[in-house]
Amino acid sequence: MSVSKLRSASSLRRTKTDLNDSRYIARLTMTEGFSPYRNPSYHISVLKSLTRARFRLFSEAQPLKNRFRRLLHVLFPELHGFFSNIYGNTSLNLISVLPSAKDIAECNILKLTKLLSDLSHGRFKRSKAETLKQLAQSSIASYNFGDAFELKQTVQRIRFISSQMSEIEKEIDSVMLSLNSPITSIPGIGNLLGATILGEIGDIKSFVSPDKLLAFAGCEPSTYQSGKYTATQTPMVKHGSRYLRRALFCAADMAYVNCLSFRSYIDRKRAQGKHYYVAMSHGMKKLVRIIFAVLSRNQPYVEPVA
Repeated sequence: MSVSKLRSASSLRRTKTDLNDSRYIARLTMTEGFSPYRNPSYHISVLKSLTRARFRLFSEAQPLKNRFRRLLHVLFPELHGFFSNIYGNTSLNLISVLPSAKDIAECNILKLTKLLSDLSHGRFKRSKAETLKQLAQSSIASYNFGDAFELKQTVQRIRFISSQMSEIEKEIDSVMLSLNSPITSIPGIGNLLGATILGEIGDIKSFVSPDKLLAFAGCEPSTYQSGKYTATQTPMVKHGSRYLRRALFCAADMAYVNCLSFRSYIDRKRAQGKHYYVAMSHGMKKLVRIIFAVLSRNQPYVEPVA
């Protein structure tokens, strides 16, 4: 792309030859000062493939879950409040057998009690089954066989994707165990986020400073200056790896919950009048500095004493 841009800027003619390309490549390498490419280790490449595969599955699951909620809102809207997690195994297994309020209302109480008890491994007793049956009998739901059939199929697809994600996560845990990276010592970063960050960064030696790593993630603020005007509030550039950028945001969000020093840092930015996402971008920058130091020194993170 850089060679193509240089060729377009250097001539108005639509000329593309190997000789011209060689000249442009030579000019570019002389002026830009490129550093040699560092091939990441095998385990890092595996982490990159696995975490991106998991992200694609996660992206596939979201529209399915939205469709699941819409169908359930038609067939049995009261069920949302019955289960603490509507996407839990007990809920999904029940819906795959009895997908509507009509089906549950017509189900024998003894059969429903046994079904709930089996699906919940004995946690749900007859009283829970009676409550569910009463909800179904007084439900405002409207029954449609087509919707019920689609809901059962949607549950199957959600469970299949969830099982695939679980398999990938087991492989990620296995690779992270063999790597024994100090990145998981940083507050807010577990195996999954750590694997994503390691896979996207590659070799930390490719970056000479935390600022270079921040730019690679696309988390740095853009710059705008014209004449005497210089913008003081500019958006994040959002170039580079979107997977790394998302992982850094999630890690910063988790660090805010689990790390006192990190929380106080974000709270200070908020006290200065900064928007939540602006404060979080500062948190991401702080996290990048920590990640760079931990990986460069290959030493665990030690939280500073207040």
